Amino acid sequence: MQNLAQFIQLHRTEAGLTQDAFGALYGVSGPAIFKFERGYVNPSLDLWLSISKDCGVPRDAAVLLWVQAKLPPEHRGLLDDLISEKFNGRRRRAHTA
Repeated sequence: MQNLAQFIQLHRTEAGLTQDAFGALYGVSGPAIFKFERGYVNPSLDLWLSISKDCGVPRDAAVLLWVQAKLPPEHRGLLDDLISEKFNGRRRRAHTA
């Protein structure tokens, strides 16, 4: 399962954007994106929800990923199943629509 930092980096690189260009889309600096991608700091929930929406992350899963990133490392795995369920539920609904 990817974490919040990996999602940000993957989305940025798939879009072919530099950290500065990606940050400009969301009103933050390139160094801030660098820190998000390395997991040194986490974006605010509002900023993460904007980024995750553009990444196609279901809102419920995005909130859980953000909360998971705030947990101590030894507890982060506790949310993996719930996050996977939110992703899989979204995909199932998309296939049946």
